[in-house]
Amino acid sequence: MGWLVLPAAGPARADDPVELSRDGQITDRVGALGDRAGQVEDALDRLYDEQRVQLFVVYVSDFSGRSGQTWSDETADRNGLGQDDVLLSVATHDRQYAYSVDVDSRLTDADLRDVAGTAIEPALRENDWAGAAIGAADGYASVLAGRPVTAPAITPGPADPGTGDSGSTGARDFILPVAVVAGVGAVGVYAYARRKRRTTTRTTPAATGWGRGAGAGGAPEPPTPLPELDAQAKQVLVDTDDAVRTSEEELGFATAQFGEEAAKPFTAAVARAKDELTQSFRLRQQLDDAFPEDDATRRRML
Repeated sequence: MGWLVLPAAGPARADDPVELSRDGQITDRVGALGDRAGQVEDALDRLYDEQRVQLFVVYVSDFSGRSGQTWSDETADRNGLGQDDVLLSVATHDRQYAYSVDVDSRLTDADLRDVAGTAIEPALRENDWAGAAIGAADGYASVLAGRPVTAPAITPGPADPGTGDSGSTGARDFILPVAVVAGVGAVGVYAYARRKRRTTTRTTPAATGWGRGAGAGGAPEPPTPLPELDAQAKQVLVDTDDAVRTSEEELGFATAQFGEEAAKPFTAAVARAKDELTQSFRLRQQLDDAFPEDDATRRRML
């Protein structure tokens, strides 16, 4: 089972997909980098000089109720990022992050996981916002050059930059992203449909926060309680239904502008999504009927 990221509470769209800074590859909406912005810039420059890959990093408070991968994809689309561009997005208050890479990038899924686990996450565990970006830049340069990825030196920072909270928030609250990869579709200028996930490989157990792989003594943490899992499943169904409806509307606009032939791959994708969503709603109805399943079956269905 993959973990689920639920919409954040509070006012929505606080940090909608943003326009990246025109002054460089860093967009820091919360002051996360402080006086270390220069160090991050140096790392981004090293990556470009060595591999001609541009890493863009963006720090916001939250992902406006979206999943990290959706927010990152939409931000990359909005800013026209391409094959040799990588976007690293960090939501400091909601403690989530994601990365978006072109489907034709030289960075493989294994490369992305290696850099995330070795060079990005150790920094995020300690609120080292600059270190995460430096680790990502140096890590991508290393894997592309065939060198081993090394962990960055850690300099802990404020737990929630932009709010004045300098307290320590544990690493267990940080949510691991799914690797998100971008692809240029048949309708090349139609940004909404340009980006997609290359993989749905999960690297953490279901519904655990980042860094929660094991409990005390190395024992696996207990599974998510069924009531909590049930609530998550209901929310995801609602969110997915909304997303499919929005996709249908956007597809209509694209078809009108570019023709049915150009939109055919996306028409098929939306049709498949609707079919799978229908199956999911049937499962939901089965779960809610008058014939209760045993706990193991219910967990599997959820």
